[in-house]
Amino acid sequence: MGYSESALDKRNREWFTSNPSIGSLFSVSLMEGHLRGLNPFSMQFSYPISAIAGKNGSGKSTMLAISACAYHSRESAKKYGGSIAPYYTFSDFFIQTKNEKPPKGIRIQYGIFSNNWANRNGQSFVGYQTRRKPVNGRWNNYEKRFKRNTLFLGTLRVASSHEISALKAYSKRFIPCSTEPSISDKICEIAARIFDKEYSGYEEYKHGKFSIPSVTTSQFSYSSFNMGSGEASVLRILQAIFLSEKGLLLVIDEIELGLHPSAQRKLIAELKQLCFDHKCQIICTTHSPVIIDSLPLDARFYVENVNDSTRVQKGVSSEFTLARLSDESQEELTAFVEDEVALAIVTNSLSCNLRSRVRVVVIGSSQAVLSQLISRFRENRPNCMALLDGDKRNEHAGLESTIKSLFASNIPTFIDVKRDIVPRVKYLPGDSWPERELLINVQSNEGAIQTLEQRLRTEPGIVSDNLSQALNQTKHNELRFLSERFCVSRETLLTELVKSIDTSGNQSYQPIEEMITEILSEL
Repeated sequence: MGYSESALDKRNREWFTSNPSIGSLFSVSLMEGHLRGLNPFSMQFSYPISAIAGKNGSGKSTMLAISACAYHSRESAKKYGGSIAPYYTFSDFFIQTKNEKPPKGIRIQYGIFSNNWANRNGQSFVGYQTRRKPVNGRWNNYEKRFKRNTLFLGTLRVASSHEISALKAYSKRFIPCSTEPSISDKICEIAARIFDKEYSGYEEYKHGKFSIPSVTTSQFSYSSFNMGSGEASVLRILQAIFLSEKGLLLVIDEIELGLHPSAQRKLIAELKQLCFDHKCQIICTTHSPVIIDSLPLDARFYVENVNDSTRVQKGVSSEFTLARLSDESQEELTAFVEDEVALAIVTNSLSCNLRSRVRVVVIGSSQAVLSQLISRFRENRPNCMALLDGDKRNEHAGLESTIKSLFASNIPTFIDVKRDIVPRVKYLPGDSWPERELLINVQSNEGAIQTLEQRLRTEPGIVSDNLSQALNQTKHNELRFLSERFCVSRETLLTELVKSIDTSGNQSYQPIEEMITEILSEL
């Protein structure tokens, strides 16, 4: 199902991109050098929650470590795990044995949106800070970093407390510390919604530099020594947000650990609201398609290493992510499309024979589609094509230069962009985005309308009237409007719309089969 942005998503993006008082992290770039599996890359953030997916060893966790070192936390900052200082340094994450070589020749650049560096007109903008580690030197100027509280939560947060020797050794010495009743109540309310379980109390237990969560239900009280890993993980995340000052940067490794899909979805929903209320920013890694599906397109990233270079794709779909993570086999031809509407149109436009030869994959944004096409050609796997939405057709004149820019001036010698890649970029019929084009085709076809009236069991005229109203909705909200009017799911509605066109004998989508047949003949 395609992602539909909520009003909360829009409010979150609004404050994130327009409130300079927080000092939000807008970009992270490894400009020079190599860190673990990472080669130079750049990543831009435009939403307060960002999820990074990728295979093991692709560099996801290293990206989190780099992000956690962007700021210098205030002295009052709360830390977990017995950290000595209230801030992170690269030595917290990059540790070597005597036989391992430390990183050297590194330059990392952070883009921070802040009013600390407003221009003469008082307008805030994105300023840049750089961390360097020379070949024979140390990391530079930690104390000059922008001040913002930062917390890193690694995978240790899901380990039961009895598995951590330091906590186990002091288990009898933990005592409850004062937690404001309002904070305790809020944590209980949110945890209850995530786990469908009633909580009557929350407390933080401390001993020295260590702390653990503890909750009370209607039956008994218990601490993280006796919690499931997912429950303890969520409580630690909530505890971090509520007990920190406004504007926290929270970095979480594998955010879905210990949580079933429903809890994952509810956790992201709650974090969106918390980001809005507390103006915090969350950067996390994940292997979960549920997490990816729960976020707007610009909050989704996929990182991979190809030919000794790190590639970051923004705006990916969960289908694409799952296919890349699982190394699914490829058919004769793979067609990359932007969303589920395009997927339904293309699939239903093909004969059974062609469907058996072609795999249609939802990628995300048009740029993500082109990036994936480029990736396949880099890997010398050219049995692929891109089918962009019809409203991108007016950008075709600049397609060659766009593709070359996505190569970042590193085009393999065996690839000729104009000869090899540009001809593999096609467009869905029409000049509008797929939803609108589909509804226009249905509305102009009496046979399609009659088919829908029969399939949806409506009175005559109802389908036509609702189609007219749907075409006046904002972009990409047309199908949501119709699904609510006809009381069917978006998926069911989409299938019925496409089938109504097909059964009516409309030839609007015939060019799709012709384009795919032509490319198959060239392979």
